[in-house]
Amino acid sequence: MIGIGFRVSLALRSGCILALLMLACGPTNADYEPMPLHELVVGSDLLVCGTIIEVQEETFQLKVLEVIRGNAPPERIEVRQFVDWSGNARWMSYHPGQRVLLFLLKQAGDGDPSWQILGAGGEGEMPIEEGFIYCHGIFIPGFKQQWGFAVQGGTLNGYRFELGTFLSAIKGYHRCFRLKGPFLQRPRILVRSCTDEAIENYRRQSALHGYLIDVSLKQIDPIQK
Repeated sequence: MIGIGFRVSLALRSGCILALLMLACGPTNADYEPMPLHELVVGSDLLVCGTIIEVQEETFQLKVLEVIRGNAPPERIEVRQFVDWSGNARWMSYHPGQRVLLFLLKQAGDGDPSWQILGAGGEGEMPIEEGFIYCHGIFIPGFKQQWGFAVQGGTLNGYRFELGTFLSAIKGYHRCFRLKGPFLQRPRILVRSCTDEAIENYRRQSALHGYLIDVSLKQIDPIQK
């Protein structure tokens, strides 16, 4: 009986250890669904373009070049690094000089960095290089996904957009749509604040503008439809 009890105790202890390891390793491909682009825009507390100027062990310092959404932060902010996990990896390690677009959440609690990248798959961090921006870790229907983009000395799989067009799309988008209720609420519902004429003018600017409008109108508050 003592031997049986010991084996049961060992099995339970091993199971607990395995569960803790799984939690520590982050989500898996099977249970993580990347955030769509439009929800990155309306879900972020702060949306900025900037250049990485210093890298610490777990964080980096960003020199803010442009604020697209949110209250203007100091010229320099501290951001928690995205940590690679199975199936999701940054295009390369963090280095000073990398220019990025960041969709950020405000961190709560004393002693933590002020900002965290939105999206557990790293989709809230997009590199910018030579007039283009690269989206990765998300699916954008109707656009060609490509493999092996050479970006900032690394490699990235995803989508490439002309920077001016992309910034125009997200700037106009967050002026016309916002989330109804808390961000963690499911399903997420949008509220529209633009007229039909403004929506159509926005849609005509590019294929990306049109995509954002079409996917968003499906999530509009039923009262507005």
